[in-house]
Amino acid sequence: MPQSLRRGALTHQPGAPASLILFAFLLSGLLMCALLLRPFVSALTGTALIAIATRSPLAWLRRRIHSQTWVATIGILLVSICIVVPAFLVAAAIGHRLIGAVALLQNPEVTLRLREGMASLRVLLSSSGLPLSSFDPASTVNSAVAFLASTMVSLLSSSVSTLTQVIIMLFLLFFWYRDESSFRTKAKELFALSPSDRRFISRRFRACVRATVLGRMIVSVVQGILAWGVFLALGIPGASLLANATTVCSLIPAFGAFIVWVPVVVYLLFIHAWVKAVILLLIGSLVLSTVDNILFPIVVGRRSHMNTPEMFLSVFGGIALFGISGLVVGPQIWVMTEALAFIWFRRASV
Repeated sequence: MPQSLRRGALTHQPGAPASLILFAFLLSGLLMCALLLRPFVSALTGTALIAIATRSPLAWLRRRIHSQTWVATIGILLVSICIVVPAFLVAAAIGHRLIGAVALLQNPEVTLRLREGMASLRVLLSSSGLPLSSFDPASTVNSAVAFLASTMVSLLSSSVSTLTQVIIMLFLLFFWYRDESSFRTKAKELFALSPSDRRFISRRFRACVRATVLGRMIVSVVQGILAWGVFLALGIPGASLLANATTVCSLIPAFGAFIVWVPVVVYLLFIHAWVKAVILLLIGSLVLSTVDNILFPIVVGRRSHMNTPEMFLSVFGGIALFGISGLVVGPQIWVMTEALAFIWFRRASV
């Protein structure tokens, strides 16, 4: 075969069928990569959030330290001291309190007092004409204790997985700190985006991350204020302390305010304050533990340039697909896809 034909074969542009086949293989590869990365969604999410939050301190370190390995090492140490260790201390304190509450509920004397309180509550509600023939105080108390115990077991069993994700996150964060410039260069070559397109996507991504984190904090503060008003109105001692605990615990999407107001309900039943217990049970389940489902999509959607239905679907769809990490990952996927689609259609229209 002549040399010119060989060169022509090498420079031959594929037709539409070949391009479609290549696109199909690329799409399949991307899907497989997504499945490979799914077990590490929590670690990747934490890496992205911390990398964005520590961007300015890392830039300050890079201006003063020339070795990128030392910059990454110092950055990981600072993240561990300022973020990871305090988070684990708070989680350990909450877990210790929950273990103590479960142990207290399993005490026979406490269980007996709770059954007496539930029986008195049944008498009170029956006198109001409510049909409570199927209400059994003993089984209700036993079911509540069993539920709290199973919740504690699931929390303890997931602690190993959480620790693994944190270790993977620190591992990824170290290499991001050390090799950020090479990662950025590779991303530029891979996506072949213009500087304006890169700035557009970067702005949307950072805005969505900040909105998600800030929105979570705003909603937690609102839940804490509502809890303070409820505890104060019911005359529960330590209302301010319980409100602060509600604010902190509300940052945990899976449990949130439930961790605080349920033990208070148990305490009220224990002292036979069943009317207050019923009121707090209703307000806690209908307001304190559900207000974040309403406020979070609204608050975050406005700041991330997403309307409420988009934010609602991306948040809860992300949680259904990725678990707690979907709270952040879902909106990120939505925003990035929307930004890429905008760039695609803009180029197609030119």
